[in-house]
Amino acid sequence: MINGKAASIGEWPFIASLKYSSSARVMWKICSASLITRKWLVTVAHCVKDRTDTTINARDLTVQLRIRNDSWQRQDYAVSEIVVHSIQNAGDMLEGIENDIALIMLTEEAPGHMTTVNMHQQGPGAVSQCKSAGWGSTSQLQNGGDDVNSGNYVISSSLQEISVPDLAEWKSCDFLSSFGRRFDMNKDHKFFCGGKTSVSNNKGQYGCIGDSGSPLICQNSSEYVLHGLVDGGNANCIPGSAHMVFIDVGKHRQWINEVILSKIS
Repeated sequence: MINGKAASIGEWPFIASLKYSSSARVMWKICSASLITRKWLVTVAHCVKDRTDTTINARDLTVQLRIRNDSWQRQDYAVSEIVVHSIQNAGDMLEGIENDIALIMLTEEAPGHMTTVNMHQQGPGAVSQCKSAGWGSTSQLQNGGDDVNSGNYVISSSLQEISVPDLAEWKSCDFLSSFGRRFDMNKDHKFFCGGKTSVSNNKGQYGCIGDSGSPLICQNSSEYVLHGLVDGGNANCIPGSAHMVFIDVGKHRQWINEVILSKIS
């Protein structure tokens, strides 16, 4: 996260970090995920795919959860299954974006001190005090995708938190202009945007490489609930340059519930 602050111990008790290792490359990807039940986490699909866009083997993915609420030390948990949304390459250009979501099932239940997060019902709605957190790069990139492919970035050693103001429905997302008319404006797409504001208003805070899958939580009445998952933004992580894009968790609740119920034996 760019210009974030270190999260306080005890905050974000549901957040997990993801690491992928294979025989070719060890621990090369870091993303975040959120614990929504004792055995299931939600993240974005591109966090569980390799560079050929193939879903990785569950045995190659490690979920790291905190060992205690009063410590940042983390413990590895094995994964038994990865479920990626099946609709990602349909005719509508936006479906590959809005369905960039995946579920991860642990081989064993998370420890009792880990708290699950409640999911929002639907859409950003009328909310306040939205924030996100992750272990992504804390420095802006110079060459966008080239830096990512070459590994020319530094992942944060501590969980960083940012404020995300000015949530907007999907029709207001500024990246849509690059798609021309290759999508259906009359459809209710399953993503939204936020975080594009003057640098002075949010101190230049923004997500970056390694922050994919990070939770966006917003205050609803007396609790923070999971509204979205960090999916993308400006390639060089420049605050104020473009919206951050979030997968709308509320609009995927039916799919999430159906997958989890189908796995109950």
